[in-house]
Amino acid sequence: MTLDVSGRYGLTDRFSIEGNIPWVQRDTRFVSGGAGGASTEISEVQLSSSGIGDVSVAAYYQWVKESATWPDIVTSLRVRAPTGRHPFGLKLIMADEDNNNLNIPEDLPTGTGLWSATFNVSALRTYDPVILFGNLGYTIYRPEEFDDISPVLDQVSPAEVSLGNTIQLSAGMAIALNDRSAISFSIGSAFSAATHTTSPDGPEMRVPGSSSNSSTFNVGGTYALRSGWTLSSQATIGLTPDAPNFVMGLRASHTF
Repeated sequence: MTLDVSGRYGLTDRFSIEGNIPWVQRDTRFVSGGAGGASTEISEVQLSSSGIGDVSVAAYYQWVKESATWPDIVTSLRVRAPTGRHPFGLKLIMADEDNNNLNIPEDLPTGTGLWSATFNVSALRTYDPVILFGNLGYTIYRPEEFDDISPVLDQVSPAEVSLGNTIQLSAGMAIALNDRSAISFSIGSAFSAATHTTSPDGPEMRVPGSSSNSSTFNVGGTYALRSGWTLSSQATIGLTPDAPNFVMGLRASHTF
């Protein structure tokens, strides 16, 4: 569960800046057979963790305003800082004395551990009451050196970690139901290259299974209150094995 606070300020009618601070709460259940030495007996341990996530700042610029021949075209640049707890070097510990098959991490991560920058180009076209939109994005990660990336107790493995860059594609439509409410439908995909690690004086190694293809189907709704607040909700359904099964989101925004 992520609770985030965002603020955006318009410097001009085309250029705006934004800041985002997330707080992450994670609950994970670990299950393994072998309790008491019997393969049919199951052990289960729940681990909870919370903390600040990776904060970010962004800038948006509207290059083209919608006209009879052109859609709205907006570009953005978002820089994300590794303020959350990174996943590297979290040691695995035995969680059940009666089951040495069940090892869990000492903590759960809340961030990526690396600086990243995301560049997006978005286009929007109105065909009243329908709005068509599309987005193309590219995220790059700056390689980072860590004192220890090994999950094994009493083992230290310093290395440089380079996460695979990601290409994001999405497209969809929004339909105005009346002057205050609208619904939207979209499909998005994110293609991430493999992660690589480099130990001191060692070769660069590809992490097996670290590349991914995450595709989702998204349904959203928006309602504008007379008080000036806008409520938005979204349900995301995973379409590929690398995507989460589902994500529910609710956001409230106010314009000053």
